[in-house]
Amino acid sequence: MERKPLNELETKEILRIQAVAREGTHYDTLGVDLVGTKEDVEGAYHSYVRQWHPDRFFNRESGELHTVIDENFAAVTRSFRVLRDLAQRAAYDAELRAFNRAPVPTAVPPVREGGQETPGFEVTFRKQDKATQAQRTADALKAADALAAATGNPRTKSKAPSAVDKIRKQLHAQLGQARRYFDSGKADFDAGSWVKAEGNLYLATRYDPQNIEYQALHKEAATRGRHARAAHLVVQAEQAEGYGQAKEAQTYYRRAVELDPPDGKAFFRLAQILRTQEDDMRSAVELYRKAVVKDPRNVEYHVVLAEVYEGLSLKENARKLAIIASAIDREHAGAKALLKRLKA
Repeated sequence: MERKPLNELETKEILRIQAVAREGTHYDTLGVDLVGTKEDVEGAYHSYVRQWHPDRFFNRESGELHTVIDENFAAVTRSFRVLRDLAQRAAYDAELRAFNRAPVPTAVPPVREGGQETPGFEVTFRKQDKATQAQRTADALKAADALAAATGNPRTKSKAPSAVDKIRKQLHAQLGQARRYFDSGKADFDAGSWVKAEGNLYLATRYDPQNIEYQALHKEAATRGRHARAAHLVVQAEQAEGYGQAKEAQTYYRRAVELDPPDGKAFFRLAQILRTQEDDMRSAVELYRKAVVKDPRNVEYHVVLAEVYEGLSLKENARKLAIIASAIDREHAGAKALLKRLKA
């Protein structure tokens, strides 16, 4: 069945979400205000999941955007996990303030309630420009001078930190935060919490992108997390097969295969379904081959693929596989019968 391609609006929105997730804050990514409640955070996340969960695009032709859709979902999920947890959210807000990315209230038209005007405001996330920072610093110094004069305690002027000092201090804080995220991610990794580890290690690589150690462990956590998700999908597929739900099982196996698990089970089971129920022999053969490559010691995979080759009149290919299967397990009845039949 031909898969429907993404339309222009969907493509633009997927790319927009990607840009926001890469450059914006967790609040930007979820589309909620700093003052948003936990319910607002959960509502925004669930709304995103309903519209942009990767499962919704399983039967769509998305090309290279398939990876972007997965990455967007992972980024939104990370933002959701941080903002729904009060402790993590408080720590993250402190980071925004430390890096001068705290929300700045700006005036908006008043809101009328029952005939009365009440002042309104909105929260925007932007870095303060240099003029604004300089003006605020000057105002603070004037206030300090006025207080000193009133109390008879003149303010001692101190040497302003140089630009280099400021950069060094900011870099030190950034690297320190990267280390804290790495330590948390490493603890999660050692505990086998791959998905959680991936999130913290991802943040570590964002704060210290040149650190090879952070990158390597993040990559390993991402790989193990992907394999864990694939294994879970295979379990779901097997349960669906147990209830006779072939279509659901096929969907789960496809999703598992797309995660490229280290073993051949998902490839083999999907091939069986496509061969016996969808009559898609071409796709089935490709999947059988991958299953054999993934599990080169699995006799069943070799025997089934050999039988398929035999049915396609590819006798020499079938014979080679039968010989390999017999070498793996000389007592395997299916391999012995197949080899005997092909030598006849």
